[in-house]
Amino acid sequence: MRSIQLHLTCFALFNSVTSNSVVQAFLSFHSNHHHHHHQNQLQRSPVSSLHSTEPKKDDGSSDLLEKAKKLREEAEQLEQKLRENPQASRNAAVENYNTVTRPTKLEESVWTFSYRFSSQPKDEEAEDLILPNYSGKITVRLTDDGYSEVVSNEENQLRIGKVWGWDEDYSQEDQQKYLLFSMDVQFPKTDPLMAERIERCYFQCRIDRDPVDNSISLNEGTVTVKKDVSNMTKGMWGIFQVSGILTQFRYVGDFSSKPSSLPEDSS
Repeated sequence: MRSIQLHLTCFALFNSVTSNSVVQAFLSFHSNHHHHHHQNQLQRSPVSSLHSTEPKKDDGSSDLLEKAKKLREEAEQLEQKLRENPQASRNAAVENYNTVTRPTKLEESVWTFSYRFSSQPKDEEAEDLILPNYSGKITVRLTDDGYSEVVSNEENQLRIGKVWGWDEDYSQEDQQKYLLFSMDVQFPKTDPLMAERIERCYFQCRIDRDPVDNSISLNEGTVTVKKDVSNMTKGMWGIFQVSGILTQFRYVGDFSSKPSSLPEDSS
């Protein structure tokens, strides 16, 4: 009986020691495993533990970067276009150079006149006669002594001869001032009425002034020719013979005006 009790006591002690050892071994293993797992996580993602959970504040730098990127792309596109078409850059420079401030006086001013007119006024009786219109540009300098100096001339079928002096005239009819000048024009041989003949053409336009800066603009330009109208009176005016004397200005076309400038080598 004593041997049985001693055996049971020894068995109980063995089980107790074994259970405690197992538990301690399990706890030690679990603790070491958790420690190594935590270190591995820190080694794999050392930055993640430093990230803040608070939302980032937008300081506007992202918008500035985006705008800078767009501007850089536009500049690169423009540069590429200029490489492909260098003439465009030259035309832009010429356009900027040709932007001329309007003058404040006619003396020594330079104007480009774009005209369109026929050789003769329209004849109401000759309905089947079609007169061609001739177009072109001429740039004129109005000198301070009343002369008209041709700066450039873009002729189109017409041959512009002498450009006569200019004058400023005041009209009593509308209380307006007008610029007057004339030029000798030779018409082409294809003209039905004035083939290779020279006609004096008279140019007239209204002088307007800007009330703010007193600058001048020339508007409503008309082109006329002098015609003998004595045939309307059958050569008689009262008891006096007036053939070849009674004349009037007849409308043949229009022209526009814009301020211009002298070439660099002429200034």
